[in-house]
Amino acid sequence: MPHIILSMIIALSLLLGGTFAVEASGPGDLLYELDRSVEQIRLRLTGNPEKALALRMQNASERLEEAYKKL
Repeated sequence: MPHIILSMIIALSLLLGGTFAVEASGPGDLLYELDRSVEQIRLRLTGNPEKALALRMQNASERLEEAYKKL
């Protein structure tokens, strides 16, 4: 039983760490395309037009921040 709990904790840690790694990736990073794909999936799954607009604005803001970092 303790092995199962430990395995679940390790799996959850890897999953969450991987999610943060994808979110923190920028242009030229290995996970950047995955980050963009996740953004597009979130946008497609958003049914509310107002929430979709807010998500588009958030994504645009991230692209601007990435562009400034590249300068």
